[in-house]
Amino acid sequence: KIQRPRARAQVTTDLDILERLAADAERRTEWARDYGARALVAEFARTLREELDYRVEATNTEMIRGSIDRSHSPALNIPTVHSDLSTSRMLVLERAEGTPFSRLTPDVLPPGAARTLVDGVVDSVFEQIAVRGVFHADLHAGNLILGENGKVTLIDFGAIGVLERSVRRLLAPLLVAI
Repeated sequence: KIQRPRARAQVTTDLDILERLAADAERRTEWARDYGARALVAEFARTLREELDYRVEATNTEMIRGSIDRSHSPALNIPTVHSDLSTSRMLVLERAEGTPFSRLTPDVLPPGAARTLVDGVVDSVFEQIAVRGVFHADLHAGNLILGENGKVTLIDFGAIGVLERSVRRLLAPLLVAI
């Protein structure tokens, strides 16, 4: 991924506009004060700036790598981060070759093989959530790549979730039920 400088400048401008609008709304309306419009915009701006810093995504990628139990998820791959080449504005990862799930046709795999593959991905995600407490928080068909070797590579770790053990204990029965 490469974040273009112009895009960063546009985000900065847009966030400045949002901050000014929120401050103005709080001055003029009671509902904006009650909701804490400036605080909401400040939190949104903080998380957006964090997401634009690819060092955070590199750290997230390594956290997910650590949360994957290779013995239970041998078909799941997390690209290696090349930290020596990555910066806040550029993330360099191992090349992920294959086809995103969003572009797969129904006939790409026999039904039994497709079910086994998807079951492995779902099992891995449930394990990330319920056992490890660190999981990919933007899991969709564009972030799953099916390689020629049958392995699935997860990409785009700009958003991850972290659950405390107590929350995982409460969530585990729900995940089992699903």
